[in-house]
Amino acid sequence: MLWLRPSPRRRRTRPAWGTLDLHGASKEIVLEVTGGPEHYHGATKLKQTDFGIKPISMGGGSIKVKDELELEFEVYSVAPVKSGASNPGSR
Repeated sequence: MLWLRPSPRRRRTRPAWGTLDLHGASKEIVLEVTGGPEHYHGATKLKQTDFGIKPISMGGGSIKVKDELELEFEVYSVAPVKSGASNPGSR
């Protein structure tokens, strides 16, 4: 899971940082995001091996997946649900 805490700066892009938990490994990351405060967009690159994932290889190595992946994401904020109120997003 990635938790983003955008900086309060008023720029087109702003840094956001957090912890990315993937495949049982955690890594602190810094990202550049745009938008806010209800919607953020960003992209980053990460290496599978940084999270203990071995890139797939098949056919005796003739088919390989690159170690570096490009990740693009959208984050939407939702108002917290008050006690006793129904949450339309949960089922």
